[in-house]
Amino acid sequence: MRKEGGKPQYGLVRVQRDSLAEPQVFLVGGAIPGSVGRRDFLRIGAAVPAAAALAAFSAARGAAATAVIRAHAGAITSLLASSDGTVLTSGSGTEDMKKWVLPDGSLLGPFGDPPVRSVGIWALSPDGARLAHALSAPPSSLARQSTIQIYRFPEGLAGGEIPITEFSQPTAVAFAPDPKSLLITDGSEIVVATVNPTGQPQLTRRFQAGLGITCLTVDRSIIIAGSRDGVIRTWNLSSGAAVGRFNIGGAITAILLLVGQPTVATGHADGTINLLSLGDGTSVTVARLNSPIRALVPGPGGDSLVSGCEDGTIRHISLLTGDSLSTRNLELADGANLTMMAVIGGKNLIAVGTSTGQIVLLDFPDLQTRTYLFDPVASDQSAKGVAFRILDPTTGRTVTYTLPCGSQIPPGATCVCNCVPGAAPAPLNIQNQLPPNPPGPTMRLPCTPTPIPPGYRCTCNCIPGQ
Repeated sequence: MRKEGGKPQYGLVRVQRDSLAEPQVFLVGGAIPGSVGRRDFLRIGAAVPAAAALAAFSAARGAAATAVIRAHAGAITSLLASSDGTVLTSGSGTEDMKKWVLPDGSLLGPFGDPPVRSVGIWALSPDGARLAHALSAPPSSLARQSTIQIYRFPEGLAGGEIPITEFSQPTAVAFAPDPKSLLITDGSEIVVATVNPTGQPQLTRRFQAGLGITCLTVDRSIIIAGSRDGVIRTWNLSSGAAVGRFNIGGAITAILLLVGQPTVATGHADGTINLLSLGDGTSVTVARLNSPIRALVPGPGGDSLVSGCEDGTIRHISLLTGDSLSTRNLELADGANLTMMAVIGGKNLIAVGTSTGQIVLLDFPDLQTRTYLFDPVASDQSAKGVAFRILDPTTGRTVTYTLPCGSQIPPGATCVCNCVPGAAPAPLNIQNQLPPNPPGPTMRLPCTPTPIPPGYRCTCNCIPGQ
């Protein structure tokens, strides 16, 4: 691989750090060093013309935006986990909803039969058994009507349809405590739809809610709505009477009802997180972050929450003291944002979705990466990853996880393949057995689509760049 006595030869390889593919230089026949910049690249690659080295470096940087492990081709707009923590569904734009096995994240296939498109607003019932899908009227339709479709979850079986004739563009939907009632809003009006004993849907109540409702939830008999004007409004679900109006700051982008407490956590476009007591209306700021809050999910035990910021900052916050218990700065592809989060009950996992179609499973509470959900059809051909197997001590099953190239695998794990291609099939000769007389000693090649020499086979050693 390297001529003795000659000048050292260097190569260029894209090795992924978290979700990004970083260009790195390696000594042919040696191990890959750490990430390098333009100046170091020109210095260490002096054996080749500077212009060629810089061009190669720039090309690798440009390819980094696409070389990511994806679950969907577009932005993640929905993440919902089954109550037993064994299934996760995900959605993105007009793509089909997908189902994933937890905790390893294997792709099960589409959600529903026929597959259900992701477009629309989604809500999961409190018992986790039903899924509501609120759909806007088609752009070509002149009718002022939207639709709520009900599915059994996580099976995906259709369970009925409720037409909403009051408006055509829903912005939020939520289940009421009564399993036969749903709430839906277009941002200015809330409608309660109930299925009567004959199985026919009927609209029972309407609330004029103001403007810009972005979040909707129900606490037993109280409807809670958050809006772009920074106001939380509440109503009595049974009587329709207004209960409270609380001005708590900037535009509300996320809302979380704390179980067993008359308290709501709100996330805001200015990066603040507040706790609002629905009893006396007092509000306390527990965090000030540097990016808009896009998601709030509960921590175990009800005494903490986890926030997700647009810039990828994920923070575990104590509700008792307001202290930060742990923080993770998720590296995102160029121009990408965090869009969704979901807590996975019973598995100590949090699913995080991004605007580039990535879904990452993080261990809780340390917020370290467990695996990336990987669909070869959605991923670019240049995307690479490390696949490994490890025994799950909770279930006793051996599961397979996927991480970006260059990631360290956990102690006790067995490597399956060092580079998982996107849409490109693995070379056939990877499966070939070693010939009786190998043509030479073991070689180490860079972690790129490097052809395997005749007579050799890949041993999948999980060494970054080799």
